[in-house]
Amino acid sequence: MGTYNSSYVFILIVLVIVLLESKTVLGGRYHVYVINDLGKNIILYVHCKSKDDDLGKHWLKFGADFNWSFKINHFYTTLFYCDLSWGKTKGHFDIFVAGRDWGECGHENICYWRAKKDGLYRYNAKGEFDERMFKW
Repeated sequence: MGTYNSSYVFILIVLVIVLLESKTVLGGRYHVYVINDLGKNIILYVHCKSKDDDLGKHWLKFGADFNWSFKINHFYTTLFYCDLSWGKTKGHFDIFVAGRDWGECGHENICYWRAKKDGLYRYNAKGEFDERMFKW
C-alpha cells in the first residue's frame, strides 16, 4: 500500500508541474502599454514597478506610451503597479495582476492602458472597447 501512495503522490506532483508549465507556455510573453490620452500639452508621469523590477520614471507627451514585456511567474502571482500623475491628479494602480489579467489582454497578450481625464482605461479585447478600470 505504501508504494501505491508514493506513486500516486509522485504522479500528482508531476501533473501539477506540467499544468503550471503549460499555463506559462500558453500565456507566453505579455506586453503592457501605458498611453497618455489626457489631451494636448498634458504630460503624464509614469513610474512602474514589480517586486523584482523598477522600470524607471517616465514623462509622456500626449499620444506617447511607455511599454515593457515579461513572462508570468509559475505561481501566477506576477504583479506590476504604477504611480501615475498629471497636474495635481495622482493615482497608484495595479497595472498587471496575473490572476486578473491573464487571458483578458487579447490573443496577442498585449495590455493597453490609456490614461484619460476621468480615469485609467484598459482595452477590452473581448468587447473591443476601452473599459474604465480605475478612477483617479
